[in-house]
Amino acid sequence: SGELLGRHGAPVRLSGNWKVVDVVSLSSASSYMQSTIAFDDNTFSHFKIVIPYINVVQDGADLLFSFLYNDGSGLTEDTTYYYGHKSILGHSSSGYAGGAYDNQSRMTIFDNVWADDSGGIYGQIDVYNVTTGDTRNFPSKFFNHDYSGDGDRGSNFRPFAKFEIMGYDSGGGTGYGLQMGAFRNNNDRHASYWKGFRIQANTNNLVAGSKMIISGMVL
Repeated sequence: SGELLGRHGAPVRLSGNWKVVDVVSLSSASSYMQSTIAFDDNTFSHFKIVIPYINVVQDGADLLFSFLYNDGSGLTEDTTYYYGHKSILGHSSSGYAGGAYDNQSRMTIFDNVWADDSGGIYGQIDVYNVTTGDTRNFPSKFFNHDYSGDGDRGSNFRPFAKFEIMGYDSGGGTGYGLQMGAFRNNNDRHASYWKGFRIQANTNNLVAGSKMIISGMVL
């Protein structure tokens, strides 16, 4: 019938749907923007970070991504062991640019952001392997749903992400287009230690009005 039935005042859990878990926006220029609670719930399988708009103060600055964790000693930015690859597809060339990122302190998700009000970047980042992916909520009516565990693999969770970011390559020679790729943080930690992420420019600040919405896929 399409009805949602539940007790008055009780939350409704819709498995297989996206749920907004955090919204981050800047009221003034800042050295970074971050979500410290994005991944703090094992009732989600993976996450998407939708970026309606992020811009930089310094024209030509690169945008960098890093994960945040808390192993009991306080929230910490993970600045080691990022491995990945990024491709650049621009309007001014029929070829492809980009390159490999090996053992970096952060992952570059966009080169040479155009700092004009008509510039900035837009797109999406998908994050995996930061929760246990507990599927026990799903009913046994699914014929091949045989695993009864909670998905906890101990301290063996290494975040993986893919991204598709659109914007103008200011000074990089490729013009308007798409920069996309995938990367992994190669540090082993328990899923409960991974808390969120940070986005920053490699030089100067992010501008006021930069914003992002983080959603999780409900299990």
